[in-house]
Amino acid sequence: MEALIESGAACSVINTGLAQQLKLKSQPSDGPRDRMVTATGQKIWIIGTTTMDLYFCGAKIEHVVVVVEDLTPNFVLGMNFLIDDHSHLNFTTKPPTLTLFDDMVEISMRPRFDDTNCASVINTTVIPAYSEAYVTVHTPQRFNNSNVLLEHAECVCSISVAGALAFCKDNKVVCKILNMNPYVVTLKRGMKIAKVLGLDKIASIQRCDDEDRTDDRSQESIVSRTDLDKFHKDYGFKIKPALDEDKRYEALQLLYRYKSVLLAL
Repeated sequence: MEALIESGAACSVINTGLAQQLKLKSQPSDGPRDRMVTATGQKIWIIGTTTMDLYFCGAKIEHVVVVVEDLTPNFVLGMNFLIDDHSHLNFTTKPPTLTLFDDMVEISMRPRFDDTNCASVINTTVIPAYSEAYVTVHTPQRFNNSNVLLEHAECVCSISVAGALAFCKDNKVVCKILNMNPYVVTLKRGMKIAKVLGLDKIASIQRCDDEDRTDDRSQESIVSRTDLDKFHKDYGFKIKPALDEDKRYEALQLLYRYKSVLLAL
């Protein structure tokens, strides 16, 4: 089971749906029904409290959590958990870690990645080795008919997803994906491959005018034909004889520009 570690939350909370799924017995709150205010200003009803048995790498912790309605994510561990169990959050390591009982237990953490903030593959897609592909993905309902920011998810290692600004229509958007591996990668239907963020997560943005852009190729020095002939001989490229002299040297110039890639193959 996954949980969000939230040092800004005063207490730990769990959604009623997850509490029922885990068959937890809730103790109703005394007095009139109360509400809790989230970090976003949303008010959610408090149902009661329950005691959970939490297991971390074999260590058992009894922890009292508040049961609430309409909570996303489903389970949040707050400051009372961090203080009561002598826990520490270490963000200097990669990935960040949570330590318990004065560093006796260490647990790796990762960013939240679920149906509320990720894009999932609609149809099973096969991407050949060393290839790029455009894949249509399903986005969360709350982002429908709005602009979003797509980012690569750290927990997805087999591919790379290009960061992009996109518009979600009918809960769908297109991702540009790179398979940098020497083997075929299969993206199965429903696989979560990218993070979806609202534009409110962008700290700053800068306009880029076409006139400010420079062609890097124009800045490169042109290699002499003598050096290109030596480069051709050393690497033994097979160039189509039908090419005229100018086209042949253009092809060699292109190969020379990316010779670092050739050396890596």
